[in-house]
Amino acid sequence: MASDTKSWSEVRRARGFEPSSVFVQDRLRTIAEKRGFTTTKVLTAWAEVVGSSLAEICEPDIITFNRGAMLGKLRILTTSARAAELQMHAPKIIERVNATHGFRAIDEIVIRKVSAKRLAKNPVPGPAPKNPEIERRATEFAEDAVCEVTDPDLRHHLSQLGKRIYSESS
Repeated sequence: MASDTKSWSEVRRARGFEPSSVFVQDRLRTIAEKRGFTTTKVLTAWAEVVGSSLAEICEPDIITFNRGAMLGKLRILTTSARAAELQMHAPKIIERVNATHGFRAIDEIVIRKVSAKRLAKNPVPGPAPKNPEIERRATEFAEDAVCEVTDPDLRHHLSQLGKRIYSESS
């Protein structure tokens, strides 16, 4: 007699693909709650919440609530050179963070000045130094791969893509 119970892998396949955020959602929620954030979007999508120009000069740190107070204080980290500029944008930041939460969660911004090195803990890497030998081999590889493409624009773009792929894999 065959068993009616399905194995874990059969159940998993039946559900299909899941976004990777599903796997970190619980841990991220725990971290956010420790820092006073009721929603994780303020932490994970800071650039979307305050705008890319402000996100470049600051990052959210923690929301604190005084005993018995319904509204909190959002502490933002920035460099001392940008603190005055950020203070001017405080009402806009409060409005956008509250809109993200869906209710009036904060009513004050506290700006904490930190070093630029501390603020840029995830700097954007610059272009890697170019090795002439790898560049030459990448060009040969790309030209050989697209030699039969007749459209010159498409050939150029495919060649550039091939060079980039070859250079990054070497």
